[in-house]
Amino acid sequence: MENVEKVNFFNRLKIALIDLEKYVVFLGERFSKSVLFVFEISFLLAILFATANISYVFIKYNSVENYISEVVPDFSIIEGKIEIIENENKDDINKEVVSIIEQLNENMDFNIVKDGYNKSDFINDVNNNLRYIIIGTFISILIANFMELSIFWFINSIMTAIVGEIILWVTRIKMRFSSIYMLSIYATTLSTILTVVYSIARMYFNVYIDIFDYLYMIISYIYITAVILMIRTELIKHHIEIIKIIENKENTNKDFIKEDLNDDKAEEKEDNKNKEDNKDNDDEKEPDGSC
Repeated sequence: MENVEKVNFFNRLKIALIDLEKYVVFLGERFSKSVLFVFEISFLLAILFATANISYVFIKYNSVENYISEVVPDFSIIEGKIEIIENENKDDINKEVVSIIEQLNENMDFNIVKDGYNKSDFINDVNNNLRYIIIGTFISILIANFMELSIFWFINSIMTAIVGEIILWVTRIKMRFSSIYMLSIYATTLSTILTVVYSIARMYFNVYIDIFDYLYMIISYIYITAVILMIRTELIKHHIEIIKIIENKENTNKDFIKEDLNDDKAEEKEDNKNKEDNKDNDDEKEPDGSC
């Protein structure tokens, strides 16, 4: 078996995605390695998602200023509260911004901001601090998505492990839950990646697939089922090899026993012949009684 300690990140990712027959190498590793794998992939996917979000603003609206003008309704701060002056609810993004403003009004007090502060003032402040705002937004999106993806991955892996337990029971293979859960973490890799790709596709191209909410789960279940069946096949092959070794050993032992018996018979025959020869010699030496 390959030493799992020597499996680097890229090989580990390759095994998780396409080399299902090599999943057996994960069974000998510490559980912490699979957790680290989740965090590594989640971090990379969070970077991808944050970059896609920031790029989307510039690709669709050309600038942050245009983005704010398009999605943020006209507002003014009056007595520490955000008052929406105009709200046409142009699209889902605009509705989401309005919802955020309403939540801010419920949980925050803007008395530190001067009365009359409006959308134009907000745009000017953003333009004056654009670099820091982009960096801050990128980091915020990255952290939020990293945490969300990690939690999503672990929960999905639990559901996949439960399916794996059912498959183990059907195939009569005994395995600790920690082991099947570890395999489920790797089996969920593809569905997690596809979830992020699908989210980006929805953002850029307004693509919506009705069955995707079930499809990503089905992919994980197919993976864990295939992995268990491959492990079962390997166990059967290993069992057959052991049987052949035992049979060969038994046949070898029989051959040795047969050779020993033949040698014993040959020695016994030789001894009998020697005894007969000695007897004949003794008979020749006896006097016959003649004068």
